[in-house]
Amino acid sequence: MPAEVWERLKKRAAGHAVTPTAALLAAYGDALHAWSGSDRFCVNLTLFDRPRIHPDVGKVVGDFTSLLLHEVDRRTPMAFAERARAAQRRLFQDLDHRDFSALDVLAEQSARAGRPAQAPVVFTSALGLDDLLDGGHDLDWVGTPVHGVSQTPQVWLDHQAFVQHGELLLQWDVAETALPADQADAAFERYVAEVRRLADDPSAWESTYGDLTLLLREGAHPRPLFLVHPSGGDVLCYAELARLLDTDRAVVGLIDPVFAGISPPGDMEGLADLYVRAVRAWQPAGPYALGGWSMGGTLAQLMACRLAEGGERVELLAMLDSNVPDRIRPLPAERPDAHAAARYLRSLQAFRGADLDVSDLEARLVALPEAELPEEVSGMLRRAGVLGARDSVAERLEVFTRHLRVLGEHRARRLGGGTRALLVRAALPSPLNAGIGMGVDDVPDHHDLGWSPFLPGLQAEPVDAHHYSLLRAPAVRRVAELLGELLREP
Repeated sequence: MPAEVWERLKKRAAGHAVTPTAALLAAYGDALHAWSGSDRFCVNLTLFDRPRIHPDVGKVVGDFTSLLLHEVDRRTPMAFAERARAAQRRLFQDLDHRDFSALDVLAEQSARAGRPAQAPVVFTSALGLDDLLDGGHDLDWVGTPVHGVSQTPQVWLDHQAFVQHGELLLQWDVAETALPADQADAAFERYVAEVRRLADDPSAWESTYGDLTLLLREGAHPRPLFLVHPSGGDVLCYAELARLLDTDRAVVGLIDPVFAGISPPGDMEGLADLYVRAVRAWQPAGPYALGGWSMGGTLAQLMACRLAEGGERVELLAMLDSNVPDRIRPLPAERPDAHAAARYLRSLQAFRGADLDVSDLEARLVALPEAELPEEVSGMLRRAGVLGARDSVAERLEVFTRHLRVLGEHRARRLGGGTRALLVRAALPSPLNAGIGMGVDDVPDHHDLGWSPFLPGLQAEPVDAHHYSLLRAPAVRRVAELLGELLREP
């Protein structure tokens, strides 16, 4: 980031009584929370600690790096400035106990739990080292860097922040064997965009953690494209589409309220109202551009209706393989949790290519006590390599179940004219998870997936893909072309 941006960030941080390191650490925690869906976790902090144990210790050449475990807690909504102050307070507490390092803590945890404990995500701040080096040190002293990478055993993600020639450099080194590269790219872009916003926009420091929006891509156009989450609640599925769009608009994702620390409404109308308020907080007046895949398109259509009823204009509605909600089969009255879990596993198998044993899946899950269901589903995903060894899908399973319930209860309403409506329809049947009431290939007899009575002038475009491959290459490039053409129209 240019020197002038770095200077603005330092001044804004000082105005809120936090160091730049604390501000970056808080923003990093936000990015990790949004990416992982976890609201409480630890990151490893590297500490350059040269204790004054001898008058000549400053003349010693060596690696004086140690590690500290730093807790990130996102369970309580609060403004970013308060999150940064909380990170700073916690950091000072961590420093008070630096003689008992992160390695000591992990060894103690491993001994107590009987299994290896890990903290594979790292934050390294070299900000402020200029003062220790008597005015700075030129990292180019051996030549201009053209490539750099850090590789550390048991580290999945290492974030380094340092200053060179007055510019702030932010770098993530990612082990792509452990973390999906496209997700890491999307998370990094959101992180960098948030840091820039903290430097340029004073209101960013007062935004609450309950924000439902995630910036997927920056843009100079005053009217962003808002993409609503599909079933499951997150928006990482839009990362590649956002990257490929040929437009100067920003792309903003809308996540489920649970992931923002907000109690969720109990129906689609309540969700749409909540998201409309979030959209208006980002863009106070229309016209608006809305869209989404699967359930996201259905929600976007309902949001467009709500905005139109309030006198606002929606210039574009993009629905990506979303069919009318009356084709969604309601969950059975008996053990809806088990049937929702089966649909959740089958959808992950179809979208992620997870190697799951789904034979007699519903019967196996129904036979389990309700309290054991989340751990059984988590265990299946761990064995398939989709979930970390200590992670749980309990929260995401609850969100997915709620989404199926509200979709099954919802009925579409008609949106008046004046909105350009695009339906991108998957032309191929899905090899998995189709025809079971999820809305996947459940409207084979309608090229418009049942939407024409509700959307005058609907433009339906088939794409050579199935439901779960629509947002992956090569199909996503065609989706980006179709959407980009409408976004460029006046």
